[in-house]
Amino acid sequence: MIYDPSAYSLSLRQRAEGFLRRLAKRTPEDVALTFVEDGSCVEYLGALVEQIEDERSAFVSAQEELRILRETFWAIASGGPIPMFLTCPFCSTRHIDEGKFATLSHATHSCQECGLTWRPAVVATVGVRYLPGFNKASG
Repeated sequence: MIYDPSAYSLSLRQRAEGFLRRLAKRTPEDVALTFVEDGSCVEYLGALVEQIEDERSAFVSAQEELRILRETFWAIASGGPIPMFLTCPFCSTRHIDEGKFATLSHATHSCQECGLTWRPAVVATVGVRYLPGFNKASG
């Protein structure tokens, strides 16, 4: 599902406007009592604000995920190797391509621990320490 901020903003705005229209139909004394005694107006508007903040947070997360996917897509589309976490199928040692192999397109990898040579995919891959968009500081 693609996040559409305008749809959520419109929905929230419509709900808030409807609430304010209903509030406008009341007498001033009624409104004052609702705010002071009942607190429902404040609670409702507070809930709307929380919902907007949650949706904004979800939108920022979706943007970050999209950025990572875009970087990976361009790496693949440009003919570069696909970054992957590679582990030797025999001894389970993590395989990280370094030096010239970090950018060289290759599909065959050799374990530096046991010497096994294998192909993790049909296309060119590169063993990485961190996936694109992530690093040691961000976890």
